[in-house]
Amino acid sequence: MTLIFLRLLNKIGILKFLIFNIRTEVYSNTFSIPIIKGIGIKNIKSTESWMVGLLHKLIPLVEDKTFIDVGVNIGQTLLKLKSVSQKMNYIGFEPNPSAVFYTNELIKSNHFKNTSLVPIGLSNKTEVLTLKMYNKSDVDAAASILAEFRPNEKVIEEKIIPIFNVNELSDIKLRLENAGILKIDVEGAELEVLESLEKIIEITYPFILMEILPVYNTGNTYRIERQEKIERILYQFNYTIYRIIKSNQNNTSIAFEKIESIGIHDDLNKCDYIFVPKNKASVFSDIIR
Repeated sequence: MTLIFLRLLNKIGILKFLIFNIRTEVYSNTFSIPIIKGIGIKNIKSTESWMVGLLHKLIPLVEDKTFIDVGVNIGQTLLKLKSVSQKMNYIGFEPNPSAVFYTNELIKSNHFKNTSLVPIGLSNKTEVLTLKMYNKSDVDAAASILAEFRPNEKVIEEKIIPIFNVNELSDIKLRLENAGILKIDVEGAELEVLESLEKIIEITYPFILMEILPVYNTGNTYRIERQEKIERILYQFNYTIYRIIKSNQNNTSIAFEKIESIGIHDDLNKCDYIFVPKNKASVFSDIIR
């Protein structure tokens, strides 16, 4: 009933003027969800529910380590993690100031412990860039720092954001060297994030959850070249690629397809991957049987 009422307010344009909190069940847990001028309504819906099942499998193996979330947006992955484990240490990186504000409110509303939000993006360079927004939402989940990634789409707005090479954050005690799970969802900038985190990966060998959007066709050389560089980096560190296959209509059940290469495809339902390090290959095989 709450969701129906909020959708009605959103449809008639009232929701974008209101600020309030609701308590509702998300991912089979009750959370306090801030609704801030319309932002937050999508958190109520259990999007990407498949990840909750995956985290139930992975977290018992690495719960004493750190979950690094690169591309927090408004805390969708944070809620999934907290629905599985309140104990695991979480560090999120997000450069969009509107998304940072919202996620800080989400953290405070739920009194989340062991949770840190760093208001920057990660890349292989430290610089100031523009975040290109492709819809009217202040927290556009499709926003990207790469103009070449969606060259044919209209940019609605640009935000100036700080981007850091993680190796220049040594004075901040973030416990990155204790990474157990690394999630990357950065709309095309996965390569730069991996290059920034190479030293962390080499030390910790975390499970890596990554969205890599399709290259669609052989003519998209920009995406193909970046995808191949990502594969080379991970093969260098002896990672194996598994494509996550959503096996029912609601995407709550998953299977895993071991692949040699991501390849060329145009299926948006086949964009989620788990990269498994060699030293965890055996235990991963056990938990996915």
